[in-house]
Amino acid sequence: MKRAILRVAGVAAVIAAVAGAFVGVRYLPSSAGSGTLVSTGVAQTADEPVYYQDPDGKPIYSLTPRKTAEGRDFRGVSASADLRSRR
Repeated sequence: MKRAILRVAGVAAVIAAVAGAFVGVRYLPSSAGSGTLVSTGVAQTADEPVYYQDPDGKPIYSLTPRKTAEGRDFRGVSASADLRSRR
């Protein structure tokens, strides 16, 4: 009985290793740079908003400009903004 359990566990470990290798090769970007996630051609200036926050200071954020239910624009927060003073 113990040998059967060990065999099943061994086969399961081999299957998991093969599946992990397949996923790693198939879906992860190569080291050649063909799967870069960040575009280096477009540089962001310090004045451009990184994200947008609710104008009332509520913890509601957006990556794109949007409006509140009342029609007010979200406030753009730039990368150079000092966020420590808002606490």
